[in-house]
Amino acid sequence: MSPSLATVLLYSGIIGLFLLDRPVRKRTSTGLWVAFAWLFFVLSKSPALWLQSGTVEYNRSYNLDSNPLNLIVYSALIVFGLIVLAARGNRVGKCLQANWPILLFYSYCLISCVWSDYTLEVSKKWVRCLGDPITILIILTEIEPATALNRLYARLGFVLLPLSVLFIKYYPELGRTFNNSGDSMFRGVTDHKNTLGAVCCVLGLGFLWRFLDHCQNKGALRRRRYLLADSAMLATTVWLLWIANSATSSVCFVTGVMTILACRVAMVRRRRWALHLIVAALVIVPIYAAYFNRDLVTSVGRNPTLTGRTDLWRQCLSIAGNPLVGTGFESFWLGWRVQRIWDLNEGIRLNEAHNGYLEVYLQLGWCGVALLALVVAKSYPRIARGLRSDFSLGGLNLAYLIAALNFNHSESDFRVQYCVWVFFLLAIMSAPSWAKPSGTRVQNEVRTEHKSLLLQAATTSFDEMSPSPERMGWEEALLASARPSAESGDGSAGWMK
Repeated sequence: MSPSLATVLLYSGIIGLFLLDRPVRKRTSTGLWVAFAWLFFVLSKSPALWLQSGTVEYNRSYNLDSNPLNLIVYSALIVFGLIVLAARGNRVGKCLQANWPILLFYSYCLISCVWSDYTLEVSKKWVRCLGDPITILIILTEIEPATALNRLYARLGFVLLPLSVLFIKYYPELGRTFNNSGDSMFRGVTDHKNTLGAVCCVLGLGFLWRFLDHCQNKGALRRRRYLLADSAMLATTVWLLWIANSATSSVCFVTGVMTILACRVAMVRRRRWALHLIVAALVIVPIYAAYFNRDLVTSVGRNPTLTGRTDLWRQCLSIAGNPLVGTGFESFWLGWRVQRIWDLNEGIRLNEAHNGYLEVYLQLGWCGVALLALVVAKSYPRIARGLRSDFSLGGLNLAYLIAALNFNHSESDFRVQYCVWVFFLLAIMSAPSWAKPSGTRVQNEVRTEHKSLLLQAATTSFDEMSPSPERMGWEEALLASARPSAESGDGSAGWMK
């Protein structure tokens, strides 16, 4: 098949996917397109790389350069995002107040720019990194955040995943490249096979969440169309993961799938110890394999040195800055340090430590590591509590949390504008929004619907009510009827439904 014909067929298929997934009614705002645009570049390539022809020129000042096109596009998206959030001030304020650990982490990143050797340059990077939380806030402050997230998965997945297939099979100059050993690797719409694997991991978990929800909602309109679109995307994701040959992303995708499925088991949700046991197993086993028994790594087709990563870790530690506060936000891979790493690894232009935890230590020191640990420690209990009221989205966010923790053992994705980091932010920032005691939710429902219930009660015979209103007030009657469903742990009437 010629590339031109394949392109026409693929674009026709993309249009068909959007028609299959067309919602019954529009329930998302125009501002969601700002989040789509930001995530589109985060999950693929920067605007400059989309238009670039030829190869990237790496030199000592590579990480100091700021492409004018990237600067214009990212600045515009941040400004538009702030305009969208300005109209949602009340909801944004509540969300930020509930996520004070993230605010503390970002504040420390800003302060760390002061002791960087490149204060002005990294300060600009810090401003750019605000696009990640702004995007998440746009999603979470939608009237129906679950619907917004659903639409984002469709818009991103229906475009990026089929385009990756097209680039790999019919446009090798775009979808393929060569690794440091001279072997061909498949990168799709991204700049590296590991990035393609990470994109498939986060989008694949999202489409699995959609697929399971559509399977459960048997009375929904156009259910078969949604299932067909989700199945096509899941099959494409699995194929891309296989052809990208990214072991880390494949392992994280499998652990994410196991987490989502486990959270849909009632016994796991009701017995907290069962959930903790599963999470501990999914987190501890990768830690043991990565740091204590690397012979297990050979079972996924990698050598015990994690493809040379262990040597790189030692090299980075040998030139690390202050152990308490690090070199400053995004400062380690600038100037003489990056040149030293390049000299030690001739012919390889490394740009990260290939370990997210080590990356945080190099940039922000033990203070940054402690703040990151605080973010995770405060988020996990909230996600676990949220499973009782919304096991669907609670399971998805727990899967993203576990996937991010495991992914960063061999990749550095605790960094700005990295896809795993953005979905990690989604998991931890959305957790406080629905992890509320069931009684509080029911009482809120009572207050908002009290007047309508009184009107309905006026036409209802007092003899048909049990117990009678003489013994129980209207508010108490509603609480009594709603409490069993709220406390059963089987419902999914969370904040996003």
